[in-house]
Amino acid sequence: MGMVTAFLVAGKKTKLNMMRKPAVRTSMSAKAIGLGLLLLLGNAVLVGCQSALPSEKSSMISPWSTFDQAKSSYDLIIPNYTTTEELEQLGYDPYRVPNVGILTYLDIIQRFIPTESIKVEDLDEGIQRCIRAREACHAYEATPSLQKKKRYGSVAADVMGFQKKERTTGWSFNALVVIIDDVVVYKIWGGVPNYVEDKKKRTPLGPIQNNMDNIKGII
Repeated sequence: MGMVTAFLVAGKKTKLNMMRKPAVRTSMSAKAIGLGLLLLLGNAVLVGCQSALPSEKSSMISPWSTFDQAKSSYDLIIPNYTTTEELEQLGYDPYRVPNVGILTYLDIIQRFIPTESIKVEDLDEGIQRCIRAREACHAYEATPSLQKKKRYGSVAADVMGFQKKERTTGWSFNALVVIIDDVVVYKIWGGVPNYVEDKKKRTPLGPIQNNMDNIKGII
């Protein structure tokens, strides 16, 4: 009887061990799955934070969305040939197109003769004709531009205030078109086709230093 009892007891232990092993494996699998989900969630949060960093966009409303468009339109203007009606078709219409300014001949004098050292005869013939024409002369000025600001770098460092990185990109174009009796007599342009600026601010103590600066400002 003793041997039979020992055999039965050993059999029960073996069955119990066999039943327990899958449970351990199941527990380990659950942990692995949980860890994987946690990593995926962390990556998702990190990507979301990257896109959530502050950004800003400002633009001067105009018919041109790029520098090349503005320059191409300007190139179609031909002094002594292009009329104000044709200028309107090219986007130079201060009464219908936003942000196109009108200059008088007095404004033109101040622009081209800022000091007494510059003489009228030193100026381009078109400007000389404008000054002599007085009220019959005026000018259109267009200054389209686009500027984008985007923070980049470590999300944690940015949120905690340890380091902030900001990049500004964009372009600007300015054109002056002088007109006498509805005909263009002079034009000039300038601008920045590709503007890029990086700003970096480091705060070694992070929020602690920011709080100290705020306290100093209050005191």
